[in-house]
Parts: sequence; C-alpha cells; structure tokens
Amino acid sequence: MRPPSFFLWFTAALSLLSACSLQKDGSGKVEVYRGAIDLKGSTGVCELSGSWAYWPGQFVYPSVKSGNFDRYERFPGSWSQYQDGRPRYGYASYAVAIEGLDPHAEYAFRFPAYSSAVRYYIDGAELYSQGYPANNGASERVRWATALVPLPGSGDSGGAGRTGVVLVMHLSNFYDIYPGGTLPIRFGGLTEVSRQRSLHRLFLIIPFGALLAMGVYFIALFLYSPKEKASLWLGLLSFLFALRISCYDEFFLLDFVPSLPHEVLFRLGYMTFALGLAGFAAFVRSLYPFLVGRKVFALVVSVSLLYGAVSAVLPVSAATGVLSFFQVFSIISALWIIRTMIRAIRLRLEGSLIFMSGFLFFFGIVLRDILLANRVFEGVFLAHYGVFGIIFAMGLMVVSRMTGAFSREEQLSGELALMNESLKRFIPTEFLSLLNKKSVMEVSLGDTVKKEMCILFVHFGFDCLSAAEADRLALLDHFNALLLKINPLVRDAGGFVDKYLSGGLMVLFPDRGERALRCAVAMARIFDRVNCESAMPFIRSLSFHAGLHRGELMLGTIGERERMEGTVVSDAVNIASRLSEWAVERDAAVAVSAEVYSEAGDSVPAVFRGAVQLRGRARPVSVYEAGAL
Repeated sequence: MRPPSFFLWFTAALSLLSACSLQKDGSGKVEVYRGAIDLKGSTGVCELSGSWAYWPGQFVYPSVKSGNFDRYERFPGSWSQYQDGRPRYGYASYAVAIEGLDPHAEYAFRFPAYSSAVRYYIDGAELYSQGYPANNGASERVRWATALVPLPGSGDSGGAGRTGVVLVMHLSNFYDIYPGGTLPIRFGGLTEVSRQRSLHRLFLIIPFGALLAMGVYFIALFLYSPKEKASLWLGLLSFLFALRISCYDEFFLLDFVPSLPHEVLFRLGYMTFALGLAGFAAFVRSLYPFLVGRKVFALVVSVSLLYGAVSAVLPVSAATGVLSFFQVFSIISALWIIRTMIRAIRLRLEGSLIFMSGFLFFFGIVLRDILLANRVFEGVFLAHYGVFGIIFAMGLMVVSRMTGAFSREEQLSGELALMNESLKRFIPTEFLSLLNKKSVMEVSLGDTVKKEMCILFVHFGFDCLSAAEADRLALLDHFNALLLKINPLVRDAGGFVDKYLSGGLMVLFPDRGERALRCAVAMARIFDRVNCESAMPFIRSLSFHAGLHRGELMLGTIGERERMEGTVVSDAVNIASRLSEWAVERDAAVAVSAEVYSEAGDSVPAVFRGAVQLRGRARPVSVYEAGAL
C-alpha cells in the first residue's frame, strides 16, 4: 500500500479555487462619504464602507434623517480607535443614507457577523437584529450569525417612487476586546447578493470538507502504521481546523446545531486557536524529536493548553483579556518552529523544505489576520485558507515520508528474501521445517524438536600425491563436483545435508530406512564410477565409506543470541559416526545398523557382519555391509 498523493493535490486545487473566488465577487467600488452613498448607475453588489454618520454613547432615533448627521467616522471600524479613543465597552449608533436606487428593483442586505450586538433599522422600522444591543452588559445579548435580508418594499408597487433609504445601526459591545467589526455590510440586487452569499458559503464548505476528508485519511494512515505519529497529529489538526472554520464566518456549526449558544461558538473559536498551536508543536516534535528541545516543547504546549482551558471554563472576558498576550506568544512559538525547520533543512532532513514552505505561507496569513483582528487594517480573514495550505504541505510531507518508508520496506523485504535464499545454503530448509519455522529469522536460541530419523555419516577418502597449492585447489574443485552429483541423490531420497564435514558430510533422512540405504549405495556407485573415469594425475584414488543408523534424536539450536547454529544431539548420531569409522577401517562401502536394514528388508543386497564392538560403545551393534560390487 502506497499513500496516494493525488488525493492531496485534488483537495488543494479545490481550496485554491475557493480562495480565488473571494477576490472576484463583483463588489462595486463606490464608497460611503459623509454618511451617504449614491448607487445611481452602479451595478453588482457594493460594500457599505466609508465615513458613516456616528453617534457615540447613544442609540439615535431610528427615523433620523440625513440632514441631522453631524459626525462621521470610518466603518467598518472600532470606536476605541477613533480620534477621541472611547472605551471598548459601550454603545453607539451609525447611519448611512443609500441613494440612487431603482424603485422597481429588488434589493437586499448581506449582514456579516459581528461580536457586538447589533440592530438595524430602515427609515425608522426595525429590519434585522443580531442579538440585543443595550446600554449595559447585563442587558446585552450577543449572537453570532450572518444574514441575507431583503429590503422591504423593493421590487413591488410599494417601492414605486422610492429612490433612497436610511439604514440606522444600533450597536453595543460589552463582550469583545474590540467593538464593531472588520467586515462591511454588502448591498445590491437581491439575486446578485443571494448568488454571492451562496458562492461564499460554497467556497468555505470546500476547505471545510477537504479538511474533514484529510483528517479521516491521515487518521486511517496512522491506524495502518501506528509508528507514524505525524499522521495522527496531522489528522487531529485537520479535524481541529475544520471545526474552527465552522465556528466563524458563515458559522456552519449552526446549520448542524441551530440552538447552539453563541458563547459556545466563541469559546470553541478561541480553543481551536490554542489547541492548534499545541498540535503544530507536537507534529514538529514527532518528525524531528532530536531537534525539538524538551523544555521549549513543554512550554509551548503548556501555555497553549492553559489558554485553551481559560477559553473553555473561565468567563469570556478572561479569554479576551489575555488574547493579545497569547497572540504574541503564538508568534514567538511560530518563530521557534521556523528556527527548528531551518536546522532541519540544513541537515537535509526528508520533507523539511516542503513543510517550511507551507508553514511560511501559513505564518504570513496568520500574522496578517492577527493584525486584521487588532484593527490595524480592514479586510477579509483568510486564516482558513492558510490552514489548508499548511495542512496540505504537512500532508505532502507525511505522504512523502511514508512513501519513502514503503519503498525502503519493499527494498528491505527484497533484501530479506535474498538473505533467506542465501541462508538456505547454510541452514537447510528441511531443518527449519522440522522446527516448524518458515524462515531463519524466526529461529530462536533453544528451539528444539524430538524426532526419529536416519543418520548417514559419509567419509570421502582422497589419496593425494601432491602438496602443491594449485593441486589442492584443483582437489577442492573436484570435491565440489562430486557433491553436485551426490546432493540430488539426497534430495530425491527425501533427505537433506545437515553438515559438510572436513572429509565428508552428515545427512538426515526423516523417512524410513529403505530410501536412506538406497541413497547411500547410490553414492558409493558414483564414487566407483568417478574412480574409473578420473584423469587427475595428483589423485591416486577416491574412497567412499558411510555409516547409517536410525534412532531418536533432538534437533535444535545452540550457541548464544549473537551467534547460534543448528545441531543434532543423540546417541544415534554417535552410532552412525562409529559405523562410518568401522567402514573406513574395514574398507567397507556402507555400514548399516540392524535398525535400518530391518526396515529395508531384502530390497537392498547386504552382508551381515555380525555383532561388532564399536569404539566407545558398551554393547555390540549388529552391522550389515552394503554397496559392495
């Protein structure tokens, strides 16, 4: 399984498209000037931005006329940042006269969500309320929501002759650190305003859905490969930022939970900010633990979790009161992450350049939005697109790492297969099978099995006339050539070579003795034939002697963990070895014990040599000689 990067590129393309759409909404360029805006001849949707009529510390009469406007201030904006610098907690009124309307056209307002309580009036009649504005904090009720509200009476007979209206806004703030807002009210034809709002929601749903999908994808990768902790953190961050998107702008969370209190949205928004910083720190540490200091990491996570807890349980004013300090802390933490990534790039660590590029993009957008939130300038928040950018870069990095890991795993698997094939030359496959092991990698020190088998000890005799090195090398080649002829006989008889000895070999036969005896006799005949055909001047003759016995033996591993080998331990092995010695002494081809010959019956010719006292044996052993021509 290779993690596909197509999924990441596809979701990135969709989100890039949605980000571009925000810049092409067809908004008009006409501005509010001294409390009025003339839309005659303008098309599309305009932003009601500019110098509105302003009344600090009072709720002006809703039917106020433009002739009574006497002070003007920039809106969207905050009265705490006007020249007289009023306290952030308070209330005020704003008004704008909208002129140049087509009396037969349908119009609508698109009201953004403000963290302050707002009520709107048109020519003295209440149009829409976002919460309940009041002159004190106890009476104020705040509600986060966006709304599309048609202009009453427009587009029908009731609007005939109506070429202008006055929009009055009562606004109070006893809740947020900044009164007012950063987003303008939009006004235009009902159809166009509706289309823009639908597109805006659609292109926010795209990154929201993409982040959810990426969250599922990377959590699944983590479940597939639990050692890849970066996938876990990336999946959790994707879910976290999807939740954050749903708590702002178009407030998708309210579509799922309409009765959700605005305070919960507020707290969730602040908590996701704090948890996001902790998640980034954890992600970087999971990638490069040796570059991330334990103390600095603990500080970043602790402060982030502390602010998240403050946002979750303490009064909202506590979270807003220390927000600026946490924003500064977040910027410092981001610089620490950048410093860490610079070190990773210098060390040429895998994926570091991709992550650095994405994080710088994200950091730039977040820094811009922090300045925007602090009313340094006006604009649209783009953090959710920055979030998707960094998540996308992190995703590419994780997928790249995992793809590399899979490639390395495939390479190692291939090398392991080759190693197993090579080890078969040193440790017989049949030996592993008897131990119930599929691979030599499964063998542990102390693995044993008890089994009754035939043991064949073979002794090769070389009468070499020369001690020259070249002749000895030729003798070794001759020896290997003999083994090439003998080994197939062993395999055909169901046996396997357990050990190659200095002057012969030890063969084990799991089957009954007849096949083992026939194999030993066939070996003897091969040696006789080679003796007749050999033309090597430095070898006078070759001799073949073997001892064959059957009994219960113990197969297993001996040694230590760093160095072990397979071995066979049994009294039956000793008897087979002594039979081989007896065959050498008597110049017999194959010395066979009665235990083996009784299984072979008369199928293989043999001569009974009586009860023989073998070296090291207390009791004589009945011996048969086979293989003699």
